[in-house]
Amino acid sequence: HDRGAVRLEEHGRTRAECFGEFGAAGHAVHRERRVHRPHFAEGRGHFSIAAEGFDNDGIQYQRDRSWGARDWGIVLNPAYAPGNGEPQKLLLPDTGLSMASEGGLVLSGPFAGMQFASDGSLAPFNPGFAGGGLIAQGGDGPYAGSQAILAVPLKRHNVFARGSYDITDNVTGLVEASYAEQEANNRNLVQPFNFGDILIRADNAFLSPDLRAQMVAAGVPGFALSRLNTDFGFVQANDKVETKRAVAGLRGSFGASWTWDAYYQYGRSERENIDPGNVIKANMT
Repeated sequence: HDRGAVRLEEHGRTRAECFGEFGAAGHAVHRERRVHRPHFAEGRGHFSIAAEGFDNDGIQYQRDRSWGARDWGIVLNPAYAPGNGEPQKLLLPDTGLSMASEGGLVLSGPFAGMQFASDGSLAPFNPGFAGGGLIAQGGDGPYAGSQAILAVPLKRHNVFARGSYDITDNVTGLVEASYAEQEANNRNLVQPFNFGDILIRADNAFLSPDLRAQMVAAGVPGFALSRLNTDFGFVQANDKVETKRAVAGLRGSFGASWTWDAYYQYGRSERENIDPGNVIKANMT
């Protein structure tokens, strides 16, 4: 993590400053610039401007860290009972979902407790040590957090300027303007999932003839499937905020102790949020 600064001075007064900061872990660059001109027009005018820029590439993925690669999760403790001194939940490594697989876990019908392999065949599913919860240790279920982003990529830029001028000894005009924008893009928010709400019917075109025949023989029209849809890609979260502001005004004094001011201000803030990757359940078969 490095930081540097440059300052320009004239007759002991700061005219301009520039700051820079760089952090290697997340490839973050932070820059600030400030320019001051304390006065002009024989001291009747004053002006200053400041700008900041921040650009962080983010940190991906949790699995790339040694601690993240161990797939830590919170599992319900089956030995817990109110007042017996046992913890209600356990923080354990090597965990995954107890009720879903990436190929699809069958929850009902003659294939209940089986999971679909990549070739479409069925294989036994090991639920692991779950303690009655959704997270288990040591089973076949996938770990949903392995591709989680540790730091979301973020860009931020803003600038502020202010100027004033003494029109007379008793009247001063002033203007201010500012602009700011921020953008964050999380491309690995969460995998789409369907935990038991997919109904696979016997006439599904992707079922093998053997499996279809077993369903017909058992008189089962379909079965419930639970799936972590990592192969669909991730739901994303893309946010952008833009803010603009401008002020113009006058201020002054009269008499022995009276002051006055008048101004007009305009401000506008816009936010855009786009979250692609959501699954349309009605289109699933």
